Amino acid sequence: MAAQFTRVMRAQPETPSTLRRAFREWLRALRWPAEEADDLILALNEAAANVVEHAYTQLHRKRYRLVRVSAECVPSPLGPRIRIEVADAGQWRPPPADPGYRGRGLRLMRACTDSLAIDTTASGTRVTMTSRPAPLPHPVSAHQLYAQST
Repeated sequence: MAAQFTRVMRAQPETPSTLRRAFREWLRALRWPAEEADDLILALNEAAANVVEHAYTQLHRKRYRLVRVSAECVPSPLGPRIRIEVADAGQWRPPPADPGYRGRGLRLMRACTDSLAIDTTASGTRVTMTSRPAPLPHPVSAHQLYAQST
């Protein structure tokens, strides 16, 4: 069981679904509780879809338009958590004041995770999300997960 998940993919329309499937399998291998896994998969999907749709403009045509995803199981006093990072080399564009029927992605990611941080620089954007603590069923213990992630 790998305690870390890493993917670097081209930011294309099919990328979020490919990431969802791979991330779901990784969470299953960790024996992460199903309901909590669904929230994390939804949050990851939204972050990846935002990269595909919003991160890169016409100015980025000559650059590789990539989405980098990493996740790991980390210890916390209340139980293990999953920390997910989604990064791109594009340009951050703040959500419009009136998004119309769209533009709910950041709220969705916040609702599905315990914390959400967005770091924007001239070289790209990094979204970091941390799950709520999740008790893991036996036989995998938190101690085993921590030992594998170090």
